[in-house]
Amino acid sequence: MPNNPLPGFREKCVENLDKLHDAGMSVSVVKDGRAIFLDGFGWRDVDRKLKMGARTLLPIGSATKAFTATGLMMLQDEGLVDIDKPLRGYLPELAFQDSAANATATPRDLLCHRTGLPRHDFLWILRPNIGRRQIVESIRHLEPSAPFRSKWQYNNLMFASAGYLVERLSGARWEDFTRERIFKPLGMDRANFNCEDSVIDGDFALAYQRGAAGFDPVPFSRIGGSGPAGSVNACAEELSNWLRFNLGNGAFGGAALLKSETFRQLVKPNIAYTMYPWDFPETRSMGYGLGWFVDCYRGKTLVWHGGSVNGSSAMVGFMPELDVGITAQVNTAGSALTLATMYDALDRLMGYPDARDWGADIGKAMEGFRGADDEAWKGKVEKRKDARTTRGFTDFEGVYRNEPYGAVRVQSRDGKPSIIMLETSHELENWHYDVFVARVKWGMDTMNTLVNFLTGQGGDIDALEIELEGPPVKPIRFNKEAAV
Repeated sequence: MPNNPLPGFREKCVENLDKLHDAGMSVSVVKDGRAIFLDGFGWRDVDRKLKMGARTLLPIGSATKAFTATGLMMLQDEGLVDIDKPLRGYLPELAFQDSAANATATPRDLLCHRTGLPRHDFLWILRPNIGRRQIVESIRHLEPSAPFRSKWQYNNLMFASAGYLVERLSGARWEDFTRERIFKPLGMDRANFNCEDSVIDGDFALAYQRGAAGFDPVPFSRIGGSGPAGSVNACAEELSNWLRFNLGNGAFGGAALLKSETFRQLVKPNIAYTMYPWDFPETRSMGYGLGWFVDCYRGKTLVWHGGSVNGSSAMVGFMPELDVGITAQVNTAGSALTLATMYDALDRLMGYPDARDWGADIGKAMEGFRGADDEAWKGKVEKRKDARTTRGFTDFEGVYRNEPYGAVRVQSRDGKPSIIMLETSHELENWHYDVFVARVKWGMDTMNTLVNFLTGQGGDIDALEIELEGPPVKPIRFNKEAAV
């Protein structure tokens, strides 16, 4: 190999970091069984001017899912589970409303997002203290939005359930199992499952969102019971070993942690997927494996998974045919830089340096993606009627309940209408008629969502519906409890 296998790559990383207005990034590139690039760019702490490095701990978000899938496949190698046998034999407390799913859903279905359930992320995002078993037992109350195995629908709750299955089969907490069976053999001694542990370590990145005058720090995500879907924090240096394990078909350092035929199940497409609302001719989706997306990039198989949590973005990908892997972690929310960095590194290793300005092109595409939500809300604004509710706000006040979302309370606080939903208070403002808009705060974001109060036959308000996900998912109904 040449002395510099990635000419121009370092300069491109610096250029794109500035172009896409991100605080900092750490990168690892592995080729032929060794790390050929490990570095950091920008700041892990903007105000204190602390530099990002290859040993800086950052969240990897949903790239955690591949660790959970790998752990479950290790248990299959031990004969403790068959991922193609019905879940009811392993996890009877996990039940679905769809009769076909209830009877025949398997661990494979959890790991490739084909159970028919939509995301229902607010079930855990706004309730960070929810337990893993509680998540599993909640699923029986969730209405599917597609027939079983008919459609790919990304679902963090299914990976929380897969993590709970790991616990049931192994007798160890998912975190402890992952640390002992994956982190330890791979030398990932600093990797953890809680950003507070990263802070204790010392070499960690603060999380940011772009502000009017620079970068605004945001709180770290509290993932809790959904940890198997997105709680891992790691550094580029240690993630290079994770790449080597995957490029080694489940072996690392001369030891096979997974049988090679078992590993191949992880990267075999199970169902077609649609992820990004844009189309580049260089890449084509092939399907979703088990905790991995599988694409064709410039004629070669690319296995990858991104991740996004409060103020952080990540990308982990590898190309088995060329024995190449890349990780990119950014401490800025909603970054295009991670995907652009992976594609740029691949282009240089494949002989297509600077064939496309990925930073500019993906950055522009992601701006359009973000703008779609604004356009959807603009459409609702245009349909808003110039008619306000005729009721006094006290008619709406009270406690409303849904299984499994729990209770919401509508009340006036400091003279302002509000709705307390899943442990958090949100502003409430009349939209038109008996429909209100809630300014739902989650993490660093605020989402406008409509709350429709429903009148019973007696003329009193007896329920409300909250639009927590877009079509085809129906608004979530909460029934009003009788006043005590």
